[in-house]
Amino acid sequence: PISDVLGRRKLLLIAVTTNLLSCLAAAASVSVEMMMVPRIVQGFGTAGAVVIGQAILRDTLDAKRREKVTIYLSMARTCAPLTAPVLGSLLEASLGWRSTFLALAILSAIALVGSLARLPESLPPERRQKSLKLRALAGSLGYLMSRRAFLCYALPEAVSFAGLMTWILSSSFILQEFYSVPVWAFGLLYCFTFIGSLCGSGLTPFIRSRFEARWLYVMGHGISVLGGAVLACLSFTSLFEIPSVSSQVVLQAAICLFAFGRSIAMVQAQVQSLEPFPTRAAAAAGLMGAIRTGFVTLTSMIVGVTISDGTPKVMARVIFGYATCGLILHLALRPRASRPKAARTSDTSALASSADAKELSNEALEDLQAAHAALAADKPATISPPALARATDEESASLAAAQPTNQSPIQPRTCPGGLPAEGHG
Repeated sequence: PISDVLGRRKLLLIAVTTNLLSCLAAAASVSVEMMMVPRIVQGFGTAGAVVIGQAILRDTLDAKRREKVTIYLSMARTCAPLTAPVLGSLLEASLGWRSTFLALAILSAIALVGSLARLPESLPPERRQKSLKLRALAGSLGYLMSRRAFLCYALPEAVSFAGLMTWILSSSFILQEFYSVPVWAFGLLYCFTFIGSLCGSGLTPFIRSRFEARWLYVMGHGISVLGGAVLACLSFTSLFEIPSVSSQVVLQAAICLFAFGRSIAMVQAQVQSLEPFPTRAAAAAGLMGAIRTGFVTLTSMIVGVTISDGTPKVMARVIFGYATCGLILHLALRPRASRPKAARTSDTSALASSADAKELSNEALEDLQAAHAALAADKPATISPPALARATDEESASLAAAQPTNQSPIQPRTCPGGLPAEGHG
């Protein structure tokens, strides 16, 4: 939320610089204990850059374009866990473990130079929050926690992500210990989860063109619940009691389906949770990340319970529980559409005045029609001056257009002195 007060650009540069320096400090460490401090600082810099980046997207793009960019970012984040271990192992095997941090420092330096050269300030001073006091910052977070429009996306997203983390933290034991998967094959099977996420992010633009954002979010959660339901149902059978190829295939397919639906919902959550809060975009993004981290921490504490019986049964039920709770939370917290209230007295008066004006205009139109009829019949007609004054040029033009084309225009008869004849004033 500090960037909602001071602006985005300065704090983003500070976050990227912090990440760069912490990577260099970690590479220069001579012990694990010495490495812990720069790694913690690196976490601060990375988290700050991610949160401020989401806020910049909210400042500069509308909801439709921001959704497309979020899809691309989601696909990149999905590819990162697939490629990072491979690249890291290659660097460590060829250049040593310090080369990993040096590579991260180079990437941070590229991001820093690009931000300095190309990134303008996205939050002008007139749109910023006014106070930097701790009470004001806490009040901004409290305001978001009281908004259903924020909670209906932030809480289900955190719960759903906790379900995915349940599988990630348990997968090594389930695949290697229960199914006896060799180490070299574990990475390949582990990739199936991220392939499901990648497919979900890639198909979101095609699905989005046919459904509204709120229904697409519910659809994504529904698919993840379906994947969790398959796991939960199989956990009550003997399929997960004895390791076999068939149970492993079903397990991987259900996890992939869960990740597919969660990826669709995640894109909508990141877009819709920030949409109603343009002046608190960074606070909303940061609070959403903090809630998600809290649920992940809780999941890491109970992951031992999910593998306590040595089978995937408990893990499958926990994933289904997380997915179901996420969908229920969204449906329960989603803002209800307000009914239109009765018109106020001032609105009623305005409507009455409009009706009166329309009635007066109709009276003037009727008087003009009577005048034309009298002229056509060569009879005197009495037209009140106020009615003629109320008649508009548009109404006169419409009457002229309504005359028959085969009838010559009626000219008022005049006396020799140029005065109009009696009855044709």
